[in-house]
Amino acid sequence: MPNMDEGWPLRGPAIGFTWPCLVKMAPAGLSFNFFGTGLTAHASQTGTVHCDDSPQPTLFTYLWVALLVFEHFAITILLPVLGALWLRKVAWPKMDKSSKDKGATAGPYWPALLDAALPVLAVGCFGEIAGHIFDNWLYLGLVPNYYLAVFYTGLTLGNGMLALGVWKCKPSKIVQFGLPASALAVFAFISGAYTHCNGVAKAAASAKNGNPSATFEGCVTNPVLLIVVFVVTFGALGFWTVAIFFVSNAKPEERRKPFLHAMLWLILGIVGGFLITFTGHQYWHVPTITGFIGLLWTELKFITIVVPESYTTSDQASA
Repeated sequence: MPNMDEGWPLRGPAIGFTWPCLVKMAPAGLSFNFFGTGLTAHASQTGTVHCDDSPQPTLFTYLWVALLVFEHFAITILLPVLGALWLRKVAWPKMDKSSKDKGATAGPYWPALLDAALPVLAVGCFGEIAGHIFDNWLYLGLVPNYYLAVFYTGLTLGNGMLALGVWKCKPSKIVQFGLPASALAVFAFISGAYTHCNGVAKAAASAKNGNPSATFEGCVTNPVLLIVVFVVTFGALGFWTVAIFFVSNAKPEERRKPFLHAMLWLILGIVGGFLITFTGHQYWHVPTITGFIGLLWTELKFITIVVPESYTTSDQASA
């Protein structure tokens, strides 16, 4: 392992699966942080973490780790491909831009955005995979880094494109500007926090008796910094995710059930993340990624089934 006082940023090879930590990675000896365990410098920069003296991995460990890896590639590759196939079967009505009636019989604003959103979501999810490759598939909490910036930016932009794609009439210029602006803000805040903390660590490395590792970990687990960063991140992501179900032509009774299912999947993902942080047991990462898969699955089924049927129903009612 590299000497922590040699300089910053540290560089070291990833070591694949860190099995003792995948059995359990406990924050023993470290102050608890709502956003993570504070094991960031070792894990994200050198490929190692502090772990309990854990038993050898069991068959259960091998199985859930294999499922974890599969699920990450499923949400990155399989689900976008399925979404593209579902979208090809949808015959969208064209929006009558000359009509003064912006009600239920108007077509969606820009269905082509739906196809474009899928690779954006895939790239964002691949940022999550790339991060896990270098942190040995350990869940480390909400620790700012470039991989996390790509992940949340992709989710925000992708969900926003899905929302604009099914918008029942032309959205305002504020909304059209708000999508790229919110995505850029997410990337800027997360990557900016990481860049800032790297700069602080570099200054500590050049100082006499400086400890860049402790300085970096103290910076990226600073509650004030993280609250600012992730209030912006989850605010933007949450807005566009909820918008998917409320800006389309679907009636309240048609969107109520899919929206409830989406929120239940999202709660599963959030609760799984908290359980990892509280218990140190990495197998809670499986329900976390399962929750996000269920969320995206529900969004795509809503867009490809419920929304198109709402136009058919509207046309029949007006006939």
